[in-house]
Amino acid sequence: MSPMKIAKTVTVWIPAVLIALSGLAKLVGNPQIVEGLAKLGVQPYVPPLGAMDVAFAALIVVSATFNSDSCSRRATLRAIATELSHGALSVNPFIPIGLLWTGAFIRDRSIFFEPGHAGRHAQNRHAGD
Repeated sequence: MSPMKIAKTVTVWIPAVLIALSGLAKLVGNPQIVEGLAKLGVQPYVPPLGAMDVAFAALIVVSATFNSDSCSRRATLRAIATELSHGALSVNPFIPIGLLWTGAFIRDRSIFFEPGHAGRHAQNRHAGD
């Protein structure tokens, strides 16, 4: 396996597994997770947030949903902003978001360097239209 293939695999699967585990912890009502989210005022939404985490993790690993994966990157940034605004920011969300952005860069650099460009994957998908 080439080093680039290994890098792509690692930057896709590690954040996907971390996000999926976080979602499962929310779904089963892990006391630490529920307590932390209660401090942010979102305790009633813990199960739906867990389900969304699991769904995002699935979107990350399916390469056909590469552009949808940007949705999970944005959602993680919003979660960081929420924690920051409530004074509860920790290093935890930065690990998967860093890996997700690194993976996006390795997969398709054009999403970072070509303004107004949706990436090769979106172009390829619409090429048959």
